[in-house]
Amino acid sequence: MNKVIKTYIILLSMLLASILLVGCGTKTIDLAPFITISVDGYSERAVANVKFDYDAFRKVVEENSNKNQIEDMLKLMELNESISVKLSKSEEIENGDKLIATVSWDNEVAKKYKLKFTGSEKELVVSDLKTLEKVDLFAEIAIEYEGVAPKARASVRNASSNAFLKNVSYSLDNNNNLANGDSIKVVANVNIDRAESQGVTFEISEKEFIVLGIDEYVSEYSHIDEETLEKLDKQSRDIIGSELADRYSSNADLYPENLNWRYNHDSVNIKSIDLYETYFLNVKAGANTTLGFANANNAIFIVYKVTFTSNVTEGEEDVVYLPIQYNNIIKRDTGAIDVVITNGMLSRAKSGNYDNLYRDIVTVNKANYECEEISHKQ
Repeated sequence: MNKVIKTYIILLSMLLASILLVGCGTKTIDLAPFITISVDGYSERAVANVKFDYDAFRKVVEENSNKNQIEDMLKLMELNESISVKLSKSEEIENGDKLIATVSWDNEVAKKYKLKFTGSEKELVVSDLKTLEKVDLFAEIAIEYEGVAPKARASVRNASSNAFLKNVSYSLDNNNNLANGDSIKVVANVNIDRAESQGVTFEISEKEFIVLGIDEYVSEYSHIDEETLEKLDKQSRDIIGSELADRYSSNADLYPENLNWRYNHDSVNIKSIDLYETYFLNVKAGANTTLGFANANNAIFIVYKVTFTSNVTEGEEDVVYLPIQYNNIIKRDTGAIDVVITNGMLSRAKSGNYDNLYRDIVTVNKANYECEEISHKQ
C-alpha cells in the first residue's frame, strides 16, 4: 500500500469516528408516555382534558443528558415551553368517541440540548361513561286552583318522589284572576349544570298550560238551564208571597213611592204574580264588583208584575213590579249550574214607577256590568 492511500484511509477512519461520536451524543426521547388524556362527566356531556407530565419529562431529560447540558432551570423552562399538546375534542364527549392528543415541539430547541423527540400522537377511545337520566320536569306536577273563574287562583304542587325532581321548585308567571281557557306558564327553577352534576338532564324548563276544569261565574243568561230557571221562578214567587204576608213590611213593598206610610195590613189579596222581565248582569273585566250588588260577580233580577188588593186600596186592584235578586250564579266544572236560591231577596230596586226600577237595576250599574234584558211580557 502506497503512502498516499494509507493516509487517506486514516483520515476517512477519523471522520467516521467523529460522526459516530456526534450521533452518540444525541438522545432520543419518546414524548407519548408523558401525555395523559382524562375524561370526566356523563356521556354526551363529558369534558376531556389532556396533560403533559413535565415533572416526569424533566427527570428523563436529566437522566439522558450531561450535567453541563442542563445547567439551570431557565434552560429546562425553555425546553418545556417548546413542547405543546392539543386535543382533537374537549367537550360533549360520549362513549365511542376517539380522542387524539397531538404533541408538537421546536426541533431547534431540542438540538440545542442534544435531544431528539418522537411520539407525536396518543389516542384514547372513550368508554364506560355513565349516561345521564333524561327527566320530564313537568310529568309529576299538579296545578291546583282555588276560587271561581274569572277570579280563580293557581298554585303548583310537586308530587314527584324522584330524588332529584322532588327538590325542584316551580313558579307561575300568572296565578291570579284566571278563567277557563287562559294560558299560564310554569317555570321550573333549576340549573342545568347542577342537574347534570347529579346525573340527570332535561329538555325544557318552562311549559305552557291551559286553564281548564274550574268553576266559573256564569257570564250569559243563556248558560242557565231551564231546570235552574224553574227553581228560581218558584223560589221568587215564594219570596213575594212571604214578603207580602208580613203585616209590617208589605206597605214598603207595595207602595215604595210613599215609604212614609206605616199601615199594618190586615189583609193583602194577591190576584196574580206574572213573570214580566229578567235582567242578567255580568261584571266587566277589571271592574269593581262591590258597587250595587255587594260583591256580585253576576246577578239576575227576575221582575214580577204583581196584581193585588188590600185594605189600603179598599178592594181596588193595584199593580206593583217586584224584582227578586240572586247573586253569583256559578257553573261547576261538572257543567251543573249552582245558585243558592235561599239567598234570593226582594231587591231594594223596587218602585211603582217602572222607569225608576230600570234605572236602579240597569242604568246606574252600566259602568261595571254588562246587562242582558229578557222579556216575558204577554
